[in-house]
Amino acid sequence: MRNILKTSILVFFIMILTFVFHELAHLLAAKALGENAIMSINRVRPVGGAWNNPNSATWVAAAGPALTVLGGIFGFIWAVKRSSFRGASLGFNILLVAFVHRLLATIVSLNNANDEMRVSMSLGLGPWTLPILVTAMLLVMSIYAFKKIQPGYGYLISLWLGSSLASTLVVFGEPHLPTITW
Repeated sequence: MRNILKTSILVFFIMILTFVFHELAHLLAAKALGENAIMSINRVRPVGGAWNNPNSATWVAAAGPALTVLGGIFGFIWAVKRSSFRGASLGFNILLVAFVHRLLATIVSLNNANDEMRVSMSLGLGPWTLPILVTAMLLVMSIYAFKKIQPGYGYLISLWLGSSLASTLVVFGEPHLPTITW
């Protein structure tokens, strides 16, 4: 039980950081394109309601998932290169949080287009191509790493607890958390 609580707390903080870095990537992409944007913990939007350059929307939308996926790939490499679960656990946490983050975003896309869906549509690939590819890629890496390092199913309970609490805090706490206009 102690390990489940400890891992849940670690996953909670990794998930919060994933949200922050994901949105920071959007914000930095906007600034690199000469756009002014408002960042909250769960979204980046243009100041004034519209991007100055129509192409900015695609690049800004792509930046967050790109960073999250890179984090997942980093976590995957870290996890599978270690010889023990103890050495692999932080990388595995990072990988699984990236997967859960993008899975939740894909599920939300049933009602509101997520980043990958907007990019996929702007590239003419249809709405579900990129969301499914990104989520499937992170799922396959997660399953491979899980089989290699064999953390046990108690670990999955920790992942669910930590990521669920963090996601709930972000979604319901967003109106109460500070924003950055830059």
